[in-house]
Amino acid sequence: MSTNQVIDCLINVHFGETEKQPTWMLKVRDDYFKGPDSMFAPVDMSALIEEMDSHGVRKAVLMDNLAKPSVTARKFVEAKPDRFALAMGGVNLLRPMPSRERLTARSEERRSTPGRGPRRMERRPTGPPGGG
Repeated sequence: MSTNQVIDCLINVHFGETEKQPTWMLKVRDDYFKGPDSMFAPVDMSALIEEMDSHGVRKAVLMDNLAKPSVTARKFVEAKPDRFALAMGGVNLLRPMPSRERLTARSEERRSTPGRGPRRMERRPTGPPGGG
């Protein structure tokens, strides 16, 4: 693995969980990202780690969704907590208390699992490349 300390702050591994993407997502893929059809294919964890290593990415933050949890993202984080962390979307900002309760429950669930606790990304001072 590369000695770089790169953290990719947004990876969507949940697209492959949806059998058929909505039309607007297909337009985003085609018009905005100009991405391949495989953009919405299921993601293999080993292949993702291999790609991360080839780009010097030490850790990736995977998007999860409070309203519709991602099986793939949670499975990856459980399997490789040293390589993956979760970010939570799907929070209803117009009704924050139910979302807060669900986030709290998710945090408690992680704390009650032996050997697991809330994961935090370390913040390390960085300087110019080569330390100079």
